[in-house]
Amino acid sequence: MYTPNHFKEERPEILHAAMARIGLATLVVHGEAGLEASQIPMVLDAGASPLTLNGHVARANPIWKRASGEALAVFLGPHAYV
Repeated sequence: MYTPNHFKEERPEILHAAMARIGLATLVVHGEAGLEASQIPMVLDAGASPLTLNGHVARANPIWKRASGEALAVFLGPHAYV
């Protein structure tokens, strides 16, 4: 994702704190039908090696059955566009 230098945040402690504060991520997965996204509550386990995101997906949400391979979790914080 393109991010201008003056908006970049690369310090792990700041990013981890943001994930903990926000708690809700858009989980994007790729399955047979293509890309799919769902809002998922997530908790970062920063003590795990490697870092682990734990989330809850409702049994009725088919995303857990269709996903395969890698996934992307997007935590949205305060934002504005001018």
